[in-house]
Amino acid sequence: MDSVEHAFTEALKECNEGKRSARLSPTYHENQDDLTCKPHEALGDFTCTPGKNIYIESLVPLIGGAKLTFQGRMTTSLTVMEQNGATVVWVGDDQSFLHKIVVRNSSSRLLTSLDLSNFGSTGIRQSTAIDRMGAYGYFLTNEKVLRFPVGSCGIYKECLLCMQSREDPLGCGWCGDHCAHLAECPHPKTFFIERCPIEIDHVYPSNGSEFGGTLITIQGDYLGAPEHKPNSSIEVLIDGRVCSIVQWSWKRVMCRTPAGFHRSSVDVIVTVNDTHRSGSKKYDVVDSRVLRSAFEYKVVRYIRVTPNYGPVSGNTNITIRGINLDIGSQRKVKVGKSKCRIQRRNATFLECSPEPVPISQANRMLEVTLTIDGVKVPFTGANDCDSKFTFQSNPASDDVGYKWPSFSGNYNFGLGGFHVRPVLKPNTVKVTFHDWTKKENIHKKVQLPPPQFNSFPGRIWSVDAKDPSFEITGNNFEPLMGSDKLPVRVDAIDHDCNITSISNRSVVCKLGTNVLATGSPHTFEVVHAGQSYPIGNVTLLAQESSHESTLVSAGGAVVLLLMLVGVGIFLFHQRQLRARSTSQLACFASFDSCCLKSREHSSAGTYASSCVQSSEPSAHQVLLGPAFQIDVDTKALLLKEKLFFNREDLQLGPVIGQGHFGCVYRGSLKMAGRGEIQDVAVKTLRNNTRGGDNDSQSFLEEALIMKGFRHANVLPLIGLTIDDRDGLMVMTPYMEYGDLLSYIRNEENRPTVKLLITFGIHVAQGMDYLAGMKFVHRDLAARNCMLNENFVARVADFGLSRDIYEKDYYSGDNKTKLPVRWMAPESLEKGIYNHKTDVLHCKSVYFTTQTGSLEGQYFRKTRNLVSLSEQNLVDCSSEYHNSGCSGGRADNAFDYIKANGGIDTEESYPYVAQ
Repeated sequence: MDSVEHAFTEALKECNEGKRSARLSPTYHENQDDLTCKPHEALGDFTCTPGKNIYIESLVPLIGGAKLTFQGRMTTSLTVMEQNGATVVWVGDDQSFLHKIVVRNSSSRLLTSLDLSNFGSTGIRQSTAIDRMGAYGYFLTNEKVLRFPVGSCGIYKECLLCMQSREDPLGCGWCGDHCAHLAECPHPKTFFIERCPIEIDHVYPSNGSEFGGTLITIQGDYLGAPEHKPNSSIEVLIDGRVCSIVQWSWKRVMCRTPAGFHRSSVDVIVTVNDTHRSGSKKYDVVDSRVLRSAFEYKVVRYIRVTPNYGPVSGNTNITIRGINLDIGSQRKVKVGKSKCRIQRRNATFLECSPEPVPISQANRMLEVTLTIDGVKVPFTGANDCDSKFTFQSNPASDDVGYKWPSFSGNYNFGLGGFHVRPVLKPNTVKVTFHDWTKKENIHKKVQLPPPQFNSFPGRIWSVDAKDPSFEITGNNFEPLMGSDKLPVRVDAIDHDCNITSISNRSVVCKLGTNVLATGSPHTFEVVHAGQSYPIGNVTLLAQESSHESTLVSAGGAVVLLLMLVGVGIFLFHQRQLRARSTSQLACFASFDSCCLKSREHSSAGTYASSCVQSSEPSAHQVLLGPAFQIDVDTKALLLKEKLFFNREDLQLGPVIGQGHFGCVYRGSLKMAGRGEIQDVAVKTLRNNTRGGDNDSQSFLEEALIMKGFRHANVLPLIGLTIDDRDGLMVMTPYMEYGDLLSYIRNEENRPTVKLLITFGIHVAQGMDYLAGMKFVHRDLAARNCMLNENFVARVADFGLSRDIYEKDYYSGDNKTKLPVRWMAPESLEKGIYNHKTDVLHCKSVYFTTQTGSLEGQYFRKTRNLVSLSEQNLVDCSSEYHNSGCSGGRADNAFDYIKANGGIDTEESYPYVAQ
């Protein structure tokens, strides 16, 4: 490049001096006849000073015999060096490529082109240098200097390129696993200039049946080629036996394994002998490679098929149980001659769905066969019928329940028919019936009003324990005539009452005796079309012997006779007054919260003595008091934010959860002004807790906390309402799959690992949002996270689990229940709650989602953990004070407790307080 620049300088000088060796360029002076340069004396640096002679040209001879040409690239650097007596030129270009060229006499040959853009280069500049030993070159790119091994054969990364570099003056060859010249090869015996070794990347599958036939694939390079036979061959041995070649190419070979023995993993040996030479291949491949423990023979059996029947239309989920059903490379299942499409599998089961078969195949018992890698898997079940499957006629429907539904909606339609068996998953279709009464083109329509249920006389009813039947009266019972059971809610728990007779105005049904406790009143509600109708209280009378009945009857007759003869009308009048008083007391007692205690802890005697014996209505009001009322300011705030709803806009459906505090219902909320109906979950307080304003106030505070949350993974508040009987009601979105813990523990649900990890991500995102809102949850657990219909987990706290998991909570002051089995140590000891404690709870949620169990449930005694906190284990030394005890004794304490499953006594704990 210096020579080129010097030639340009000389041409300018000669032109300005008027010499004939330079002239004006005819390309830019095409209309000018005289192209002679005019003498001109330039001032200063004449190469940069404007003059008379512009656009000139000159012919300067360059010394050299070789010519290098690059298409589409601009040469930016040129470096010449000598290697083993040959001239080597390193050419850099504007695209960051470095080309190695060997020059011999008047010819040149490109050896390799190397891309240096991976080192941050955007073009190689002019300035270069070579060290004195000729080992490294230094090339300038942007603001970096690249040190490049110009004296090494390591620039050829593959054996093929190394073998093709025969003309490289360094004398490159293959040294074990890399390209090198002899001086840089540490093991000269492994140095070859005309031979490449086999390369094996991986072998799959890694296991197969002991019966053989598994199609294994060996992926690699330099495996020879079948088109070059007999100069090219390959052999694969599995545990010393030949694996039959199925397919073979330069980079891959596939073969079927021979039969083997059930044992530990065996070796795979690959041998290639390829001596074929061509214009592009001037080397041999003669090598053998041993792959240690690359394949394992396993025992495979299948034991049972369930179910053993299904419709001829196919699509039955057939499950094959067995051992090592996931081995090998190919699996096929057939029912008779029909294919069964495999849906999923693991080591112990395989699920498939059979194709439809002709009706002629119905009621024929067919063999279910499993083939792995072309070999039939033997059936080893105890009963041959466990390997059979029978196609049956398709299900058919000939009856629809609820033929006369009213327009109140929320009906569950039942279908009856033939061959209806629970082997198919029914396709649930959500049907929306619009209000046809608004259609102008409907000329004839029949609309049935919703049924009306009358309350029991005096709102209390007695039923004989021998025959617990009772009559419910009302109107418009036609919609009930299509059912043999009536949904009845007893003490807020759903039951069925078997209908014995029904008419337009009367329903007689019978409950099981195990539902009712003798002598105690029970609240009854009828649930119809998603709406609840209270009908009063029912008391089951104790059965009496015939002798006792006779005595009672005789005594009653004598008393009546004495009253008629001795006292007359006065005593009769007193009896009437007493009957009215008793009726008022019964009505009053039916609402008395103290008379609604759990049947497990109350009897008829304790019930009578624990009630307030008063017939005055004022005493009833004093005991119960009015329903909980929201203060004016809070109600105004809720109305402003459109969070307070009229009770008439909410219809309660079935109970979806219950606890000590009350019940959670599924309900339908009419959104005023939108014309929409939204499914909601409605949380209520029990009647026996409604009298406590503290409970209701805490209930309200929990709802007010939720009103400000707006995040996809945090359960929001829809609104509140007040019921005259049930008090405060809190409404949140209805979550289709309930709480996360129940979903995971349900054996019918089969979430994937990816879905479980997604649940954890959702919870983490929700908790991150709460942390940003400066909110500490304090009781995060899988039971307090809900799942909607799209499997989106949302952080919540309905309070349900504090009763369901009562054994997992501990109360230090007999007031607040604490989840000690998964609490952070600092929370347990000092009552400290912050975002760090929520992080620990979040870890427990991850543990639960992956295992289905509570991380802390293996502790032996809850109170031992509480006494453990008295040892001041979470105090930190000063150097760990600002790190949340992450490196202090708290970590040691936690690890010890977790590893040992709890402690029996404080003395067994190895750490003591300081």
